[in-house]
Amino acid sequence: MAIDVKGLVEADQGLLSRHEGFDPDLNAWASDFKISESNHRSFDRRRDQLMAAESWTDLQGPPVSTKI
Repeated sequence: MAIDVKGLVEADQGLLSRHEGFDPDLNAWASDFKISESNHRSFDRRRDQLMAAESWTDLQGPPVSTKI
């Protein structure tokens, strides 16, 4: 733990990790701050799923679609 101006905080707390959420308008996870590690964590999470899968059929989740 570390001590900041407001009191005790966890030292391993992610960068602005409590400020992200799913935005239905974007159909994606987003942060309300200028700087966030949300994209990096989502990338790593998906990479872990891809590396752990035995085949393409093992992957979960709907196909990705984009709005243009």
